[in-house]
Amino acid sequence: NRFVVQCGERRWSCVVGGRLGKDRQDQVRLVAVGDEVEFRPGGGDEGAIERVAPRRNKIARPSVRQRQKEQVIVTNVDHLLAVQSAREPDLHLPNLDRCLAIGELYDIPRLTVVINKSDLATEAEIAAVRAAYAAAKYDVRFTSARHGSGLEEFRACLAGRTNVLLGPSGAGKSTLINAILPGADLKTGVVSEYTEEGRHTTTWVEMLPIPGGGFLIDTP
Repeated sequence: NRFVVQCGERRWSCVVGGRLGKDRQDQVRLVAVGDEVEFRPGGGDEGAIERVAPRRNKIARPSVRQRQKEQVIVTNVDHLLAVQSAREPDLHLPNLDRCLAIGELYDIPRLTVVINKSDLATEAEIAAVRAAYAAAKYDVRFTSARHGSGLEEFRACLAGRTNVLLGPSGAGKSTLINAILPGADLKTGVVSEYTEEGRHTTTWVEMLPIPGGGFLIDTP
């Protein structure tokens, strides 16, 4: 029930003001990562959020426990990157399409396909994915966090934007973030040899500042 609010170069640990709770009874959480807020500073680095500005867009889902309520994951997103791995776990195009459909549904201005662990893919597989999604007018990028390939281009497409990574566990989202933001030090996991699926290592949504401008959001 606390939120870190960044104002200029300073950060504040904030609770949510009482009136805001009355205005948002249909929401699981009163404030979401990406919200622009007005807050009242208190003692030390603490404060209280009193107002949430109107959202330009959002990514949301029904609450698992309270189906009549909406769980907002992130807000005010400029760029959604649908991340899949070429192998370990295997590329799953229906999941990739689902991530892109979420971006279209919530009016995210820019959508990019990112195939990580591309060093494990064949040239034919890379060409097939590029052809299919480029024809649908999506930007397509291939990265390998392990070998460092494609990372400079990946970093360049994030600059000056609020970016969110969406994709299955094991695709390497946190590893990509650690590769371009070494100070992030996000927890990463391994892919199960038994299920060939990733284990959830990211358990909350966090917005990380990008040096030079912009933000990067990792999602569970």
